Amino acid sequence: MIKIVTQSTKKAAFYLQREKVVAIPTETVYGLAGSIYSDKALRTIFELKNRPYYNPLIVHIDGVSSLERVAVNIPQKVYDLAAQFWPGPLTFILEKHPSVSDYITAGRSTVAVRMPNHPLTLEFLQKV
Repeated sequence: MIKIVTQSTKKAAFYLQREKVVAIPTETVYGLAGSIYSDKALRTIFELKNRPYYNPLIVHIDGVSSLERVAVNIPQKVYDLAAQFWPGPLTFILEKHPSVSDYITAGRSTVAVRMPNHPLTLEFLQKV
């Protein structure tokens, strides 16, 4: 496994586009990130963390405008709450968009979504 330490969001995005996994900071913890469109990267996250496949992952987005890429039938209350509390450690459980992998949701019809409050991670998310 290649290990590179960098604060370059461009380099991290480069690795994600090649189905690799990177570590990113949020306002609460560092987490592993992979492209939500790469089952290979998602499987790698589960394997590295020894995480059971029945335990869903959280999708991190760069802003409210990205919600509709990962969720459908989003209630207005979600937009209202996001405007008040995002970025930050508020996670919404929403009906998943058909493009969201079952690896992320553990086969469920819902997806967990949040917008982290860390400038480096937000910059990174905008690139991917």
